[in-house]
Amino acid sequence: MIDLRNGKKQLDRDMKTLADQKFDLETQIASYEFKHKSLEELLATLKDGQSNARVQKMIEWQQKLEKVKLNELRHIRLNKRLDTDVSFMDTVEFTHNEYERYLFISIEFTFEQISSTT
Repeated sequence: MIDLRNGKKQLDRDMKTLADQKFDLETQIASYEFKHKSLEELLATLKDGQSNARVQKMIEWQQKLEKVKLNELRHIRLNKRLDTDVSFMDTVEFTHNEYERYLFISIEFTFEQISSTT
């Protein structure tokens, strides 16, 4: 029984690690997709042949917008990750409480057996 619990805990830890890695990779993918889209829009604007000053301002604006959007995406994903962590911790706490109850009952049962034999 204890081996099953230890195995489940190890699997939970492994799943948590994999979920964290997946989260990091999905964040990178979202970042690259957004950067790619932003660069395509910028290239399309540059191909229109506007004046040099306007182009420079557009580039600066695009860079600032990209930073803001990436931070927003990062915060949204981090919020989802924290929600997942909270639900995981609730599960762990519930499992821990169940284990404490099991130990208490087994100790109580052992004391009852000792008391009844004496």
